[in-house]
Amino acid sequence: PSPFEAEAKGLVLVVDDVGFSREWFRTAIEHSAWAKREGLRCLCAANASEALQLLAKHANRIGAVLTDLHMPDADGLQLLERYQRAVGKEPAQPVRFFMTTSGLTPQQELQALRMGFQGVLRKPVAPEQLVAALQKGMGPP
Repeated sequence: PSPFEAEAKGLVLVVDDVGFSREWFRTAIEHSAWAKREGLRCLCAANASEALQLLAKHANRIGAVLTDLHMPDADGLQLLERYQRAVGKEPAQPVRFFMTTSGLTPQQELQALRMGFQGVLRKPVAPEQLVAALQKGMGPP
């Protein structure tokens, strides 16, 4: 593993097709007192395909995926579906999925939660709200 990976006790995968958003989420998470205390670091992916590659490569290290709903190659719902098909419904290492979006109908939010998302965060999201949702969702199952 790289020094970055070896230093991290756990990883959060940030998936967003907008570079600024990926960097904002990474910074908000990694600079939080919670992430520092827990030894969490972020990996970033620009699309669902990259995300699935990183999930396969770091299968035992990624504890959460924070994904945008709207992306060009596949949306956040499709990313979760592809991941579930690849690993089955009960992977050896549980990965919790969270969605970020600027537009979501109540029906889409309900669908996301039924599919297995731990939470849906509406953009713009405050850093404290983001970290609180991840912390709560990544707690013991």
